[in-house]
Amino acid sequence: MIAAPRAATYAVLTLNGLAFLALMAMSGGSTQFSPSLLLKAGAISQTTLVQHEYWRLVACAFLHGGVMHILTNMICLVSWGGLVEDRVGATYFMMIYLVAAIGGSISSVLGHHEPFFSIGASGAVSGLVGALLGLAMLRKFPFDPQFFLVNIGLNVVLVSQVPGIDWIAHLGGLTAGLAAVAVIDQMEHANGYWLQCKFPEFVKFNLAVVLAAAAAALVEFPSYAALAGFAAVSLGLIKLSDIALAQNKGLATAIGLLAALNAALPLIFSQLAIQTVGRACRGSELAQIWNAAPWLRGAINGACSGPGWIPFVLAALAAAMTLLILSGELKRGLKDVGFVAITLRAERKRRSGI
Repeated sequence: MIAAPRAATYAVLTLNGLAFLALMAMSGGSTQFSPSLLLKAGAISQTTLVQHEYWRLVACAFLHGGVMHILTNMICLVSWGGLVEDRVGATYFMMIYLVAAIGGSISSVLGHHEPFFSIGASGAVSGLVGALLGLAMLRKFPFDPQFFLVNIGLNVVLVSQVPGIDWIAHLGGLTAGLAAVAVIDQMEHANGYWLQCKFPEFVKFNLAVVLAAAAAALVEFPSYAALAGFAAVSLGLIKLSDIALAQNKGLATAIGLLAALNAALPLIFSQLAIQTVGRACRGSELAQIWNAAPWLRGAINGACSGPGWIPFVLAALAAAMTLLILSGELKRGLKDVGFVAITLRAERKRRSGI
């Protein structure tokens, strides 16, 4: 049983590959990385939760210690990712993958009482098997005992026979993937009561990205008030998108809303963007770019002399790219006289659950 990988699976595959190439660059071309480099890049250790380095819970899932390590995990990702994404879509696939990655990482940190460090996508990838098992229990995926015995057995064999494999991360990821499917299914059932429309996948995915980025920004301001405000704004945006989609030409309105939200992201992270440009201007890499591409000197001088304008340029680019990428859907929305809204409302009534 296999399905061709889709967009989100390819995106995760690409991110893992880019992270591996970055590690190679930092290690002078070697494919064997030192523990110090891996810890600097985002490996988890016994102090991760104590020191509140929560970013490591996700970052470690995109790091691998060698060619065989990344190849094994990526083969499993391609084998199982297409099956999951084909049934739940790109947005829920990414949610399941990240929840499984975090679940595997937390399990590993809590399950080790001695000094250790851990990397790899094993927890996240095992979560895809857990997700398929959850879908089978919900009768949204054919239950084939042989399929699950072989794939879960493969996990067991790897853990027991290959030295250095973190079995706790595998088990934690598999359990988190199973739980994520159950929660998403209940959430989709609840959506039938407060949402009129079934969101197109691009609307769902873009909203998820915006809200995830906003949540990351809130890490700097941890408080119950900030969390409550974020939850209220998130629910408001989701409902606003639902109301827009339910109207004539609602698809075009929703795309306009997404363009505005995407433009807001660089402004939210404006201080980070300015600091990043400042570090780049002071770094040695800039001299290499300067010498290799002298025609860029004007742009480099402008960026380094006044980085305050950069977030506004990025905001304009984000809005323009949104409209360009979704131009086909935008034209469809502008020509709509109500049929799209009727279709999306009917889809919500027809489908219940994940």
